Amino acid sequence: MLRTNLGISPELLAMRSASENDDLSVSGGYIRRIESGAVKSPTLDTAAALARGLGVPVSVLIDTDELEEEAIKDLDLANFFRTELPKLKEEDKKLLRHSINIIREKAKEEYNAEK
Repeated sequence: MLRTNLGISPELLAMRSASENDDLSVSGGYIRRIESGAVKSPTLDTAAALARGLGVPVSVLIDTDELEEEAIKDLDLANFFRTELPKLKEEDKKLLRHSINIIREKAKEEYNAEK
C-alpha cells in the first residue's frame, strides 16, 4: 500500500490531505475504512485530497483498468486545478480564464454547427 510504503500514518495523511481551499476533511479513521475495503467507492474529491496528501496524481489511487487514458488525464487536470490554481499569480489566472473562455466559445460554436 502506497501510504504504508511511504511510512505515513492515516492521521498524518489526513492532515496532509487537508486544504485551505475546500471544506473536504478526510479522517484517519475514514482512510482506514477505505484501505480495509469497508468504503468501496470514495468520491473523486476524497481521492483528490488523498492524492494531494500523498504527493501523487489522483490517477495513481484510482483503478485505471476501468478508466480510459483521456479520463485519467482529465482527473489529473482537475486535481491540478484544485490544488495549484489558488497558488497561481493573478496574471496567470487571467490568462487561464481567457483560454477557458476561448475553449467555451469554440465548443459552443461546434455544438450549434451540429444542430
